[in-house]
Amino acid sequence: MSGFEETSAVITGASSGIGRAIAVALAEAGARRLGIHFRSNQTGIDETARLVESAGVTPTILQCDLGVPAERRQLVDDAFDQLGAIQTLSLIH
Repeated sequence: MSGFEETSAVITGASSGIGRAIAVALAEAGARRLGIHFRSNQTGIDETARLVESAGVTPTILQCDLGVPAERRQLVDDAFDQLGAIQTLSLIH
């Protein structure tokens, strides 16, 4: 057991690099629901979504500019609305 089975997580900066790697690792570790965030790299987040889906998880894509307070608040609201309780939060900026 990895400790992530049946959990929900939100990963910011998931369109590439470390954020993408964390999203894929959590999906492979058994996370049930994943919110994957991006600011502007649509192609990158689409690839992350494909990789997460190949691990058996349908991701929720969350788009916002974390530098804008109102968008951050909306991201949090959207994440809780779509994922329910969130046990893991990975902030990559």
